[in-house]
Amino acid sequence: MSAFATQLEIVRADGGWSLIGDDRTLGHFHYRVDAEEAALRLMERARSEHRDVRVLVQDEAGQLQPFRV
Repeated sequence: MSAFATQLEIVRADGGWSLIGDDRTLGHFHYRVDAEEAALRLMERARSEHRDVRVLVQDEAGQLQPFRV
């Protein structure tokens, strides 16, 4: 199992959704789909730089689950 160079998390926050990476908020969105699209753009950029990346999304129970593309 390889270590992930980048981890992004999509979580509920302040009535919307936040994208978090490197222990900081990278964006706040009204809709989950907008946060997912932003995460996908960052994931593509990281992969173009040959870095591993993992995206997690908060489910209805509040648990972080792998984001399936």
